[in-house]
Amino acid sequence: MNRARRIACVWIALAITTSPALAARVRVILLAGQSNMEGQGQVADLPMTPMNLQLAQTDVLLFGNNIGAESGSLTSLQPAGTDAAWFGPEVTFGRAIADARPTASYAIINIYHAR
Repeated sequence: MNRARRIACVWIALAITTSPALAARVRVILLAGQSNMEGQGQVADLPMTPMNLQLAQTDVLLFGNNIGAESGSLTSLQPAGTDAAWFGPEVTFGRAIADARPTASYAIINIYHAR
């Protein structure tokens, strides 16, 4: 694991454990991969009903390589590919786990290496 990834993992752990808003137990899920993890889906193809996945989902947290203006921050789950028109698997995966256990809190770390 390279230095940047180690720093990201430590930072997210500290952010979760020291934030008063996140005092409850948070399940952290690490998604890692190459270009497909970066985001190959088009945001326009995400469903808008019953929940609009094209918008931020406030019940799941996200930390990733590229989160637009929030890069390097823990934020609400949202489409966050290298371009605003693209997303990776974290969007639908995050929605599925949140729907499966609505009383649990989740944070997804999305790390990728694209060429």
